[in-house]
Amino acid sequence: MLLKTKSLTLISFCLTFLFFCSSKHKDKNKEVPLLLSAKVDSSKTQENLTFIFITTKLTNSSSDTIKYITMSCSWQDPFTADLKELVVHGKDCDKTVPKLKEILPRTSEAVSFQLTSSKTFNELKDKIFRVGFNWVTAKDFDEMFLKLPKLWEMKNVIWSGTLRIK
Repeated sequence: MLLKTKSLTLISFCLTFLFFCSSKHKDKNKEVPLLLSAKVDSSKTQENLTFIFITTKLTNSSSDTIKYITMSCSWQDPFTADLKELVVHGKDCDKTVPKLKEILPRTSEAVSFQLTSSKTFNELKDKIFRVGFNWVTAKDFDEMFLKLPKLWEMKNVIWSGTLRIK
């Protein structure tokens, strides 16, 4: 009887340990439900600045609605580029306030913006880069205001595939 109890205890312990390890492993491989794709639409030079026009698509690949923080006027603030010569071109805003946006399950949202550079087009031609979106989630307005400073920290960036300036 004592041997049977020890065996059952050992089996229970092993099963618990395996379950715990497999749960941890699944969390590490958990996919990010927000995907970012991008393309270079065109470019132009104006007053010693080169403008690169980008169209992105934020896709919610999950079965849940995704909420994220952005700004009402300076909505391009969460976007970035991984090439130091390229800067996201902002808008002049008299007033901008935090905004909580939603992407419904299995839908996408297109966002177009401009990157600028003081380099000439010829200096930028054939450069490879990615654009990123700093995804800061919030479930409600109270949480949005608490997490708002994270919008500019760029610590949760979701990157597009590589792009080339042509």
